[in-house]
Amino acid sequence: MAMTRSELIGIYETEFAFIDQLEELLNQERQALQSRDADAITDITARKQSLLEHLEAVDVQRRKGLEALQINGDPEDSLDAFIKSRDESLKESLRNFQHENRINMGILELGRIFTADILSILRGQPHGHSPTYDPRGNRDNSPGAKSITKV
Repeated sequence: MAMTRSELIGIYETEFAFIDQLEELLNQERQALQSRDADAITDITARKQSLLEHLEAVDVQRRKGLEALQINGDPEDSLDAFIKSRDESLKESLRNFQHENRINMGILELGRIFTADILSILRGQPHGHSPTYDPRGNRDNSPGAKSITKV
């Protein structure tokens, strides 16, 4: 069965509904990370995974629909113009998601560093020395760390 233009538009609308849900989940994830709510983080992670699987399936449908309708980027065609604007919106959403994920990863990394520092204090390990950094920018508190890499 061939896909119609209205079905393709419906696929785009579904994709953007999922994108809106993903954006909301990323915001909830940040709040859960900031409040260190492990149960909420676990729940959000599972919901994000499920949503990403749905998005992937819709993306496959969208690509098949574009192929089936032989969309060629004709600026006079209203569907082509619609698709171009939606594709730009998808790219912008992707950039926003990458930015949000970097922020959330930073929050996780700060929590990891804090936990490692607390554990080293509890173990009675030296804590007051200035940390150094490895070539990837991670903290390196090992005894042989080169002081030239101190930041």
